Formats: sequence, structure tokens, C-alpha cells
Amino acid sequence: MAKTDSKYIGNINQLFDVKTYKLCGGKAEGVLCTEIDDGAGMNVVIAADKCMDLQQIRYKGYGTAYIGEAGTVSPVYFTHDGFEFLRAFTPGSLTTCGLTSIGSPTTDDGEELGLHGRIGNIPADEYSVTRDGDIVKISGIMRQWRLFGENLTLKREYVIKYASNEIIFTDTVTNKGYRTVPHMQLYHFNFGYPFISEDARIYLPTDEVTSRSPFSEERKAGWDVLTSPVDGEDEVCYYHKMRKNEKGESTAVIYNHKLGIGSCYRYDAVKLDTFVNWKVCGSGEYVVGLEPGNGKVDGRDLSRQNGDLKFIAPGETVSCKFSLKFFEGKKKLNSILNEQAMMK
Repeated sequence: MAKTDSKYIGNINQLFDVKTYKLCGGKAEGVLCTEIDDGAGMNVVIAADKCMDLQQIRYKGYGTAYIGEAGTVSPVYFTHDGFEFLRAFTPGSLTTCGLTSIGSPTTDDGEELGLHGRIGNIPADEYSVTRDGDIVKISGIMRQWRLFGENLTLKREYVIKYASNEIIFTDTVTNKGYRTVPHMQLYHFNFGYPFISEDARIYLPTDEVTSRSPFSEERKAGWDVLTSPVDGEDEVCYYHKMRKNEKGESTAVIYNHKLGIGSCYRYDAVKLDTFVNWKVCGSGEYVVGLEPGNGKVDGRDLSRQNGDLKFIAPGETVSCKFSLKFFEGKKKLNSILNEQAMMK
């Protein structure tokens, strides 16, 4: 912020509000959160006790996330069996999935694996919120460990700058153990009403779209648009072959043409070489997921059989950086789409 701004205020929170608190009541009881208002229309809630995931992002007063009926659910209620993950699935603006499995429940190498893994329900250790002038940093470490099993850490650091409408974060996964173990990770970015509606459209630099189910194939031509809510509507899911820029980055965009606002996130499309487009236009279940990851979501056993399962060796680290930005107007949208058109 400009130095002259300080002459108009008493406390910096007047312009750039940062607060940490615990939620009260129901299944959200005790969940530690940090809320940041960047002073230019973006409000972010980070749940420290849920892998430091993004529980809600508001932009220009509009909610951009899909929030399930259960709301924020404390990790004490999390059960890893089968599809029980869905009972603790907020899903909020971001749910992190992994670290040793993602996607469908299955049994692989003698291990029973529930939907989307455990990391999204692991609280942060060494959680820290610091502010230096016009920059706030939030960091912490999630530990996924089992005796005779994996010993992995996920270190996450967010950087939010005053009046930027942008969230930058870096994730570093480290194998602290002495065994080579599977490494699967998926970033379940989610968008909901009113940010998405029939007036919204998805823009991806995709070269190839593959349907994940017969129902998805029937609706493949409309993968990038949304319909009005339909009672009991099933999900559709697609894999995209994403183009990249010269830095190996790709982007995913949603823009609401009626509201005139959009979201664009940039990610490492080399390390996260699989992209899932999940969409549900169901009544009460109206959500779009744009999800980069390092493997498909059909089950770890199939990834192993297909030869595309990734592993992380003792002492190895894998880092990924994201930029999630919100914007206004078609001029900015067209600029982003022009950038996508240049990707190869």
C-alpha cells in the first residue's frame, strides 16, 4: 500500500483485515481459521485444521465456492472408509486430495483406500500467520504418517498482497521416511452459485476431452457450459489434455458473463500432468470442479496397472506453485484467452 495511506488510518486492519479464530457449533466446532480481506474486493477463509484449504472465497461480495449442506466439518468426524469422505466434504474453494491416493475407493497393494485420500482432513502443525507491510504470509505443515507405511509432509505457504485480488501458494511434499511410496495428489478447486450459473462458462486450453462415464459422454459437447439445476442430476467428469506455455504452466478460467467477474488460476502442468473437469448441475448440488493432479481418479490400483502411478523416494521433495486470481470485465478475460491460445 502507498506510504501515504498510513496517514489516513489508525490500524492496518482498516484497509487489510487479517484475523484468526475458531468456529463454534455443530460439526464445525473448534476448527481454526484465518480470514483475510485484501481491501479490494477479495475475502478469503483458510481452514488451518483442514490441510489449510480454502473454505470460501468471496469476490466483490459474491460467494465463489460451493458449500455443501454440512458446511465446514471438523476432521474429528472424518472417516476414510469407502465414500465416507463425502460426509466431510465441504468442499469449499479448494479441497486437497492425496497424498498416497486420489479418486475412487479401491484396494491396492493390500491397502484399503477411501475416496480422495486423507490429506484434506489433516490439521496443520507449525501454523503461522505473519504480516509485513502489504503482504500476509500463512504457512504450516501437514503430516501424513502411518507406522510401517508412508511418512510424508505437505508444507504450504500462502502469500496474499494488499489490493491484489490474488492468492499465491506453494506446496512442497517431502518423503521423510525410508520407503519409496506412491505419491498421488489432486487440487480440487470448486466453484458455486452465484459465481457460477447458466451465465457462466468454463475456458480451458484443451486439446483433447475424454469422458469418464457413459453419462458424461452423452453431454460431452456441453462440457464448458452450465444448465439450470435439475433435480437428482448426476455428475459429469472429463479428462483434459491441457496445453502449456513455455514455462510449463497452464491456466483454468471461469467467467460469469452476467456478473462480469471471473477467476483464473495458473499451475505447473508438467508436475500436475492430469486435469479433471467435474461438473454437477443438480438441485442443491450445483458445482464445478477444475482439478489439476498428477494422476487419474479411477483408483490407485488402475494407475498402477496402467503404469502411470507416481512414487516419491526417501528424501525426495516435489513442489508446485499456484496463482489464483479474480478479475472483472471482458477485456481482462480476452487477454487471458489470448494467452491460452498461444499455449502449445
